[in-house]
This record gives sequence, C-alpha cells and structure tokens, in this order.
Amino acid sequence: MAHIVTLTTDFGPGEYVGAMKGVVLSLDPDAVLVDIDHYVRPHDVRHGAYVMYGAVPHFPFAVHVGVVDPGVGTARRGIVAVCEGAFLVGPDNGLLIPAARRLGLKEVRHIANRDLGLPNPSDTFHGRDLFAPLAARLLTGTKVKEVGPAVKDFTDFDFGSAKKVGRGHEGTVITHDRFGNVVTNLPRSLVERAWKVGTGLSVTIHGEGTRISGNSTSRMWPVRPMPPTVARNRSGSTSREHSRMRPSATRMRNARNNYLQDRRMQKTVNFTGIEDFLNHDACATESMGAIFDRSREHLGVSDKAVIAVRKFLLTTVKKFQSGKEPPHLARASNHNWFPHIDCFAYLLPRDTPWRERFDYLTETARKENPASFSARQKAAS
Repeated sequence: MAHIVTLTTDFGPGEYVGAMKGVVLSLDPDAVLVDIDHYVRPHDVRHGAYVMYGAVPHFPFAVHVGVVDPGVGTARRGIVAVCEGAFLVGPDNGLLIPAARRLGLKEVRHIANRDLGLPNPSDTFHGRDLFAPLAARLLTGTKVKEVGPAVKDFTDFDFGSAKKVGRGHEGTVITHDRFGNVVTNLPRSLVERAWKVGTGLSVTIHGEGTRISGNSTSRMWPVRPMPPTVARNRSGSTSREHSRMRPSATRMRNARNNYLQDRRMQKTVNFTGIEDFLNHDACATESMGAIFDRSREHLGVSDKAVIAVRKFLLTTVKKFQSGKEPPHLARASNHNWFPHIDCFAYLLPRDTPWRERFDYLTETARKENPASFSARQKAAS
C-alpha cells in the first residue's frame, strides 16, 4: 500500500512547502506526496478547513497534514485526528475537524511526544519540525498511542447550519472559488425543497443586495440600492421614486474584491491574473481615475496620430447620425467591400528609411490591382 501524505497550507510559493516535503522523504523515502492546496488565504482557518473537507474523502488511506496556523508559537496544541481510513495532523484550531467528521472521527490525540518531531524545533514552523515528521512516522510503524493522550477538549469547528428567517433562509459564506462561485453552508437539499428550478432569488451578503436569475447563476450581479430620488413636479409637490426601480449594479468581480485576482493564474495564464476580458476592461476603466485635461501637454507624433484617429471616428459617427455617408466610402464596382483603413504592419530595423519602404509597398499595391488602387485613391481624395 502506498504511503500517501497530503499537504494543505497557506504558505504559497517559497521554500516552506519544499522543506516539509524534504523532511517527509528523509524519514520515508517511499512516501507519495500530494499537494492539495498551498494557496489557502493566509491564516484563514475556515477556508483551509473547507479545502480539506472537500478533498481528503477522495483519497485511499493517507496522512493528511494541514497547516493554516495563526496561533503557531503560542500555547495551542498540535493534534492527530484518528479517522476511518486516515490520520489528520495539524494545529488544534479547528482546521482538521470538518474533514475528520466527514471521514468518521474516532478520536483526537494531543501530540505530546515531541521525540516524534525533529530535534531543536522552531517555535514558528511546526509544519516542518513537528507535523511533517510525525506524518512520515505514522506511515512507517509509529503507533497512534505513542503520539500522546486522547483529548476531548479539542477546538471544535463546523460550518454552521442554515436557519429559516421569514420567507427565506440565512446561512454563512464559507469561501469563494476562482470562477466566482460563492460556497455557503446552505445544503442542496434545503434549496431544492425551498425553491423550484427557475425561481429568481434575492440574496444579501454583508448588507449588499444581490439578484440571481432563475435561469443562470453563473454570473452574479451585486446590487447596491440607491436612495429614493426626490422629484418636484410643476405643481410644487414632490414624489419619491423607489430605489428598486433604479438599481446601481456592479459585477461580482469588482474593485472591492480586487476582481478575484488569482496569483497562480498570474504566473501561468496571463499577466493580470484576472479571468475574462470583460473583467479586464472593468478593472482598467474603474482603476484609471479621473480624466485629466491634456490639451496643454507636449504631444509626440504617436499621440497626435491617436487624436487624429479619434477625431476621424467622431466625425464618422456624426455623419451616420445625420444620415450622411461616412468619409472614404468607395462606390466603385470593383471596390465593393466595407470601408476600411489600409495599413502596412512591419517591424523595421533601426534607421530604416520608412518613407522609401512605404512608397515601395504603395507602388506594389498599384501594380497588383490598378483598378482597385485607383478607386481607393479617388475615395481618399
């Protein structure tokens, strides 16, 4: 049977995870090391507990090491949770308990036998000096009774239970994933009993109202209610327009949550770590701040070209709006395609006479299709 050790931490990139693996392999060269997640949010025990809760039941017999440990260096204990088909090793802060109960918790033991760890342990790196070596020893013959006494006063933790409030239900947000899905403690069975498929829902999270379409919940749009608008009519009386008629909507990925930026994706997928080009646009638009008056700045050639193109586009839009044809629209029969701007895209070496190159390309185009070239010239003039 394989000696499987899984690791779940909030360490992120760096040498810490590697040090833990080195300790395990030095004591058990046959160990199979599996990384569950090292990007648990720092010191977020709830998040780490959910990661282990969701992953460890799918393994054969293994020792699961969890290190999300804001209390390291204090009097908090280290524990081993003895379960059906697994040992869970980590701090006594509730991190291991939801997964242990899901597996079938038998008992919890205090890691009192420090001889099972490394000599001269650090006060702040129990993952390397205590939990990792103990995991290896449990797979190579150490009996769980040798770890220390069984305890009943371990730190218990669960994700809570939903409760009915009025016509709805109140639960707890456990975490969210990189796809923008919000994980709650509302069980599926409760949701299926309470609402039919296709029912539209109103959700409030920390005072922020959210409307979820009954047809699709893949995109959630948190709605921030606006105050009622006071309008004065001709008679002098006032009327109040209810805020629900004019919601101010923002995306689930927004500046408040840093657009759910994923540092792992930033290393391997794209520069920003933000999914979907629409979210990129939102980030760029919302983060650029006020638009400044740049009319008095010293502009370069490329800046002037951009301004010229923008003016051209504005002129085109105005002509369309007034029912006129846009500029540079060719009507020749041999030039019957959508209006466009011809450009030549080349990467030229330094000091290349670009004018000569442009004239050469223009002459080539004229020779290859004289009629089309002539039509374009007339349209441009």
